[in-house]
Amino acid sequence: MVGCPVGSIRRRNSLEIVIEDWCIGCGLCANNCPYGNINMHPFDVAVEDVAHPGKKIPEVHTKATACNLCPDQEEPSCVYACPHDAAHRVNPREFFSELVHVSDAGAVRSP
Repeated sequence: MVGCPVGSIRRRNSLEIVIEDWCIGCGLCANNCPYGNINMHPFDVAVEDVAHPGKKIPEVHTKATACNLCPDQEEPSCVYACPHDAAHRVNPREFFSELVHVSDAGAVRSP
């Protein structure tokens, strides 16, 4: 999120990445993301055709996007759409509790 020339990327208190509408599509956030979680996506925009005044032509722009985990749905769309039932959202402490035990002091020990 450091380096955005227009300040269009930030984190909410929930740590969710938010990319505002004023993103200019420069790609710095996608290049700087150490996790590969920010991607550039193309979209069409109607712009004035300089060769034919008064007419518009499509032009492809890009904008940064990041997964927001579909907060308005019961589960993320990727989990729902996975054809092999391989994608799941889990609470790591609960999911791995049988594999790894954490002592009261916080040290991790295997069973």
